[in-house]
Order: sequence, then structure tokens, then C-alpha cells
Amino acid sequence: LDPAGFVLADAGTTGRGAGDTDPLARRLLRLAVGDDLPTRPPPRSAPGWLDPGGWSVADPDETAVERFRSPTAGRMVVTAARPLPMTPTRNGLLVAEQDLDAILSLTDRAAFRLFGASFAVGLLAAILLLAFAAWLSLRIRRLSGAASRGAAAGEAPTVLPEVDSADEIGDLARSFSRLLGQVREYNRYLEGLRDKLTHELRTPMAVVRTSLENLRAEPAGPQSAVYLARAQEGIERLQRMVTALGAASRMEEASAAAEDEHFDLAALVAELGAAYGSVATPPPIACEVPASPCPLDGSPELIAQACDKLIENARDFCPPDGRIVLALECDPAVARVSVRNTGSRLPATDGDDLFDSLVSHRRDGGDAPHLGLGLFIVRLVAQHHGGRASAVNLPDDGGVRFELALPRRS
Repeated sequence: LDPAGFVLADAGTTGRGAGDTDPLARRLLRLAVGDDLPTRPPPRSAPGWLDPGGWSVADPDETAVERFRSPTAGRMVVTAARPLPMTPTRNGLLVAEQDLDAILSLTDRAAFRLFGASFAVGLLAAILLLAFAAWLSLRIRRLSGAASRGAAAGEAPTVLPEVDSADEIGDLARSFSRLLGQVREYNRYLEGLRDKLTHELRTPMAVVRTSLENLRAEPAGPQSAVYLARAQEGIERLQRMVTALGAASRMEEASAAAEDEHFDLAALVAELGAAYGSVATPPPIACEVPASPCPLDGSPELIAQACDKLIENARDFCPPDGRIVLALECDPAVARVSVRNTGSRLPATDGDDLFDSLVSHRRDGGDAPHLGLGLFIVRLVAQHHGGRASAVNLPDDGGVRFELALPRRS
């Protein structure tokens, strides 16, 4: 263009040329990435003339780049204008035009390749996620089926699926295994309760029934007082059994609701030993407590009840000329409260079953019912403190030792 805007020379076209993308694909791409480029109105034009004011260039070394949209074809055109010195006072203008679609055709092909690769990666990721979800669903269904069958049968399966896995499903399988184990123990508890109560209730009920029948036959006979006393003894025995069962139930509730506190276990055991030793009934009870304090976080009331049960159990099996020792061993990691007594030894079975509910290894029935709940309460106390209750025979027929191991948490 000369300084007035008249065209001095014109060559080439702004057509798209070969290699353009499909128009539909171009629209989809523009819809995805947007097509809101800022544009200016095209410069005024006439045949052989173009308004040079459409470009603001003053410096001969400056190039002005603008984007215009064709008012007729609706196409985007990018232009670059640079001044050309023609007169001492005025410059002409060199204008280069190019259809923007021709420029974007290369970027469109790159964009389509990028979109294609992204779609392929996304599809592969979706397939992998679906496969992973199906695998997890299969594992959970297997675990759920095994747990449901075990719960319906009331028995825990030997090995639940996924129990050896290290992920969250493995944790769930182990939780199910523990839960089913508790269900199994509870079922055994109910079965033992039925058999034990049937055995223990039969004798006092028979005594009461026989005594009442004799009283009905001879209400004023010479043996009526004896029959009445026997009936009274049978009722008292039934009442003691109900009281023992209620004490065990209350102990379970108290163990679950007990709040721990920080206390000196050595002082507690020493106080209990003094109380037990003051009882004149043989056998004598000694107490061995370290001189230094033994701090512990726990429930002193529950520990005192456990010691009461251990002492009662030792008195039942220790002969009058024997000896009972209440001792405390305080290590940095664990505190051990033990009761040793001379007398009969433990049966040749696993010592841990002594602490199960309704388990009793007494050879003589005696007048008092023995439901095996005393040592069960001791185990409840140990479990509340995260410890363990155990029983072993002492060497050289020295008796038995019952121990309550309580971890000392910081």
C-alpha cells in the first residue's frame, strides 16, 4: 500500500489450502477448547484501496499484528503490517494476510492427537478401575458369604477368605473372624449354662419337692421339722445360684462401664493383704508387696474384686494347715498380682479353661453350688485392663499359682 492506501502490489491468497481438518471436527474442537478470541472490525476497503488506518504502526521497525473476521465469509484472518519508507515524510505499508484456519489446521491435528491419546488413557483407566472394583466386589462377596454361613451355623469357619490380606478387606476379615469367634464362645456359654444349670438345679429342686411331698403326707408328723429344714436349705441353695449368676452379669456390666484412674497398685495390694490377714479363719494369708510404689492406670475396684475371687478360690482348695500368699511383682512393663496356695493341683488340662464361664473342676459337690463364675470374673478384670489371667502348678507339689498380669501403660 502507498501512503494513501492504494494497492501497489498484491500476490497470493488467504485460502485454507490442503490439510485442513473436517469442519464438524473443527466445530467440536472449538466447542471443547472455546473460540472467544478477541477480534476487531476489518479495515475499510474498496477495489484497489485498503484503509491503512486499520493498523497502528509508527516505528519503521515495528510490526502490528491484528485479527479480523471477514464480514462475508465469517472466517478469521490474521494480518501483520510493517511500514515501508516511500517519501521523506510518509511511509507506505506492507501487509501480509493469512487465513487463521490454515494456521490452526496444524494445531488442530496436534490437538486431535492429544484428545485421542487422552481418550485412550481415560478409557484404559476406566477399564482398570472397573476391573479393580469388580475384584474388590468379588472379594467382599466371598467374605460376606463365608461370614453369613458361619453366623447362621453359629460357628466360626476355620479360615475366613482374605484373612491373611494386608489391606482393609483383610482387616475386615479379621474383624469378622473375631466376631464369629465371640459368637462361638457365646453359643458354648449358652450350652454350658443349660447343662450346668440343669445339673445344679436338679438336686435342690428334688430336695424341695421331696420335702414338700413328705410334709403333705405327714403335715403334723415327727419328721415335719426335718422336711421343712431340708426344703429351706434347697431354696437357699437355689437363691445362692441365682445370686451368683446375677453377680457375674453385674460384673460384666461394671467391667464395661468402669473408668480407669491412676493409682498405686502396691498400696492397694498391701491394704487387701492386711484385710485378708485379719481374718482368723485358717489357713493364714500372707502378703508380699514391694517397698516401692507401683503406679498403674486401671480400676482399683475391679482389681480388688478379682483378688477377692482368687482368695476365695485359694481358701476352697487349701487345707487348714496350708498357706496362702498374696504377692505383687512390679516390672517396668507389667504388674503381676498372684495368689499361691498349697493343696490340690490343677487338673491335667489347659489352665486357661479354668477362667471360662461355668467351668468347675471341683471333685466334691458340697452344699454350696459351684458354677465356675469366680475365675470367670477374674478373666473379665484382666481383659478390661488389657492383661491376662493364668494358672500353673507350683513345682514339687507345692500347690498352685493364679496370676493376674496387668500391663503398665505410660
